[in-house]
Amino acid sequence: MSVFDSPVAAELNLHGFDAGMARQAVERMLSGKGGARSGQVVHVITGRGNHSAGKPVLLPLVGGIIRRELGRRIAEYSKDENEGGYLVRLR
Repeated sequence: MSVFDSPVAAELNLHGFDAGMARQAVERMLSGKGGARSGQVVHVITGRGNHSAGKPVLLPLVGGIIRRELGRRIAEYSKDENEGGYLVRLR
C-alpha cells in the first residue's frame, strides 16, 4: 500500500512558517512527538513556494529533512498530489 492509498493520521501545515520554525515543527512531527505513530502517514503541507520572494524555501527544506536528517524514521514518502507538500509514512 502506498502513501497515496493510506489514510492521513496527522497533518502539519507550514503556511506562514519561516525556515527555522518549519524545521522545528517537521522534526517534532516526524520524530513521533507530533501525534503520529509508526506506520502512519503524515501530510506535511509546505505550499509550492508561489508566494516566496525568490525560490521556494519550505518545499526543498522539508524534502532535505525527510531524505537526509530523518531518513531513518521514514519508511516511504512522496510529494503530495498538488506538489505542495509531502506524504510521509513513519517507520
